[in-house]
Order: sequence, then C-alpha cells, then structure tokens
Amino acid sequence: MGGNRTSHIPAHESPVTVAPFRTWRGSQGIVARGPIRLPLI
Repeated sequence: MGGNRTSHIPAHESPVTVAPFRTWRGSQGIVARGPIRLPLI
C-alpha cells in the first residue's frame, strides 16, 4: 500500500498543470459566449 501512496505524488502534478489551463479556457468561453450568445440562440 505504501508504494501506491508514492504514485499519487506524480499524479498530483497533473491537476496542478490543468488548473491554470482550465481557468484560461473558462475565461475564453465566457468572453466568446457573450457576443456569440445572440447568434447561438
């Protein structure tokens, strides 16, 4: 079981790198949704 815990350490780096990427994508979606919301509907 101890070995599994060590494997979680590298896995933590994955969400950390995706955090900033997801935030950037979210901001872009809101900006694009504003003007595109009218034609989308």
